[in-house]
Amino acid sequence: MDRLTPYNWLYVEKIVLNDGREIFAPRRCMHCFDAPCRKICPFGAIDRTVQGAIKIDPKVCFGGAKCRDVCPWGIPQRQAGVGLYLDVAPTFAGGGVMYKCDFCADRLRDGQTPACAQSCPQKAVSFLPLEQALITVRQMAANRYLYGVNENGGTATWYISSVPFEELNKATVENQKPIEKAGRPAFQAVAPQLKESSSWAIATLAAPLAAAATAYLIARRKKSQKREDK
Repeated sequence: MDRLTPYNWLYVEKIVLNDGREIFAPRRCMHCFDAPCRKICPFGAIDRTVQGAIKIDPKVCFGGAKCRDVCPWGIPQRQAGVGLYLDVAPTFAGGGVMYKCDFCADRLRDGQTPACAQSCPQKAVSFLPLEQALITVRQMAANRYLYGVNENGGTATWYISSVPFEELNKATVENQKPIEKAGRPAFQAVAPQLKESSSWAIATLAAPLAAAATAYLIARRKKSQKREDK
């Protein structure tokens, strides 16, 4: 699979440079420290786990896709025909559930590392506590290029490359048609999105559907959390 889908939360992208070199990069959610998707969701379906992962609760998500639209990388992907909207508003256009990488939140909760880090045969993926990761990554990135530490105000997914990310980004997107970009994040420079996500949230919360369903969804989410905590 060469793109992100509702049920494919990670893929390894092959990037061919102009000089013929091939670069391989695992692509998944960036897990922003101040995630705009979390701010924009009117139903509180997106939250940060105690381990730091940005996670979508499928029992609460309404599938409105605002999280995907406000994400600089367009990460969350929608599966239509499933989820809570079928019980609350089955005629809701664009309903479903948004899915994305959650850093293997269940594994983190049990003290394990994410599956991608554990299974990578080349050990190209590492998972470390934040303070240790900052030191390790900056050491590894000496005389190389680093992506993710500052993008969108800071993320928990960092890439180290011997090739400038501007060059990787150009090679990633220059030959893609618009329809081919769905589920294929780029390596573009990303400034903090806080102001943009705030304006998105105001517009979203003004929707009658959000106003009508928010209380029910919050109660549903709290009930779901209590079951998981047991």
